[in-house]
Amino acid sequence: MDVKHSIVSRLAFFDNSYRTIKLKVDASKYGLGADISANDKIFGYASKALNKREQNYSLHKNELYAIVYAYKHFHHFIYSRKVNVTTDHHTLEAILLKPLLNAPARMQRLMIQFQPYDLSVHYTPGSEISVAVALSHLHLPSTDEELHTDIEVFVHLITNSLPLSNIKI
Repeated sequence: MDVKHSIVSRLAFFDNSYRTIKLKVDASKYGLGADISANDKIFGYASKALNKREQNYSLHKNELYAIVYAYKHFHHFIYSRKVNVTTDHHTLEAILLKPLLNAPARMQRLMIQFQPYDLSVHYTPGSEISVAVALSHLHLPSTDEELHTDIEVFVHLITNSLPLSNIKI
């Protein structure tokens, strides 16, 4: 409880007057992490565990996927604002400077998803984006079996709460 309280107490409230947003992203083999800030005040964290298929993506694709995930997660904060994305993957900066048609086909599909946004990507060593790096490595474990179990529990809950019996069905 103390860790949660210390993290939440450091969060700032989002102010609509922010024109430039900073988004720090990172991808590890097993997860994605991001934090969002403005005027050096963090106001959001995001973390996602990768499933088995996503764990097989190349490092370039996972780093790009981290940006797409962060954009979807923080859409309400970043839409119609200038966003400075910071990543510790140097080649991603070079890939995103090229025209969309010159990017590899697998990456084009991800790059299309953040076309409506005004973004610029900058390289920074991982030691300077430590929160995003920590979130990508310390994600909550999520497996396909857990998702399957959650779906079964949800279906069971719904079917038991319906006012029908086996005779009526």
